[in-house]
Amino acid sequence: NNVLTCMEDGMWSFPEALCELRCPVPPPVPNAVLQTKRCNATGLKVGSFCKYKCKPGYHVPHLDKPK
Repeated sequence: NNVLTCMEDGMWSFPEALCELRCPVPPPVPNAVLQTKRCNATGLKVGSFCKYKCKPGYHVPHLDKPK
């Protein structure tokens, strides 16, 4: 609801909906699989995190030990 109403007491009603910044679905990562199922949806809250897992034979280059 994005409408404010002037109430009988002369006060404005409080909107039921809030405006929030939301994030789109995370981008695909080459040679990796998205592990966090909820990250397949749009509208993730700011501060959400998504976990990827490298496909067999691949690793993140900046890590000391390949995983």
